[in-house]
Order: sequence, then structure tokens, then C-alpha cells
Amino acid sequence: MKQIYVLVIAVIIGGCSTINGGGPTPTPQSSLAGTSWHLVSYIQNGFPKTIDTSAGPEIRFGFRLQFSDSARFTGRAQCNDFHGYYRTNLNTLSLDSIFSTAVYCEPGATIEDALGTVKTFENTGTSLSLYCSPQTWMKTYITLLVYEKD
Repeated sequence: MKQIYVLVIAVIIGGCSTINGGGPTPTPQSSLAGTSWHLVSYIQNGFPKTIDTSAGPEIRFGFRLQFSDSARFTGRAQCNDFHGYYRTNLNTLSLDSIFSTAVYCEPGATIEDALGTVKTFENTGTSLSLYCSPQTWMKTYITLLVYEKD
């Protein structure tokens, strides 16, 4: 009876260990981690719009998006600052727990709303395209945001 008891404990302990030492399996770092971007164009209600970055740094840096190494993002959309958490898997992107200041301005407010609908992304190293899920029931909706690397 004692031998069976020892065998059961050995199986339980052995079943709880893993090959990599028992810690979490490392995941590759996102291609967005540690990057900073400024908005250059977007598609609103099916029409392309551009941000006139030649108008000065207050415009160029008025539409920013930064991704940290710790799965957090921060940004500015004209009159509002925002932040939250991000997750990537291949080319899918999820921006979660978005918190924003509450000043209403256009196109800043519409761009903030669009960030919550991002589904996929393409990072070429110098440009970042965020593809949004169209919210066509809204009066104004965005389907694509294009950023350039700072």
C-alpha cells in the first residue's frame, strides 16, 4: 500500500513539471513593442483624408501612437490623450481597456473611436497600417489608419 501511495505522488509531481523548467512559455516580442508613430492619413466614410504634417509639429505630434515593451500603448488624438493595453498575434491587434480624456474635437474623437475597432495591422518598419472593423451604423466611421514611424 505504501508503494502505491509513493507511486501516485511521484506521478502527480512528475506531471506538474515541464521541459522548460516550469515557467511560462516565452512568447516572441511584438513587432510593435518599443515603437512610436504619427498619423499621416486615414479613410473616413470611404474617403481618404490626410494629416498636413507640414503645418508644424503641433499637428504632426497631435496624432501619436506609442507601443511599450510591456504591452501598453499611449497616444494623442488632437485634443485627447489615451492609453490602454495591446495584444498581437501574427497580424491581429487588439487594443483593450482604452481610457481617454473627454474633450470632444474632430477628427480626434473619431480617430479615438476607431482605435477600439482595430482588428489587424501591417508594420513595414517605416509605416503602420491599422485596419478597423467598419462601424457603418455610426454617422462617421474609419476603416483604416496609417501611421509613419517617428
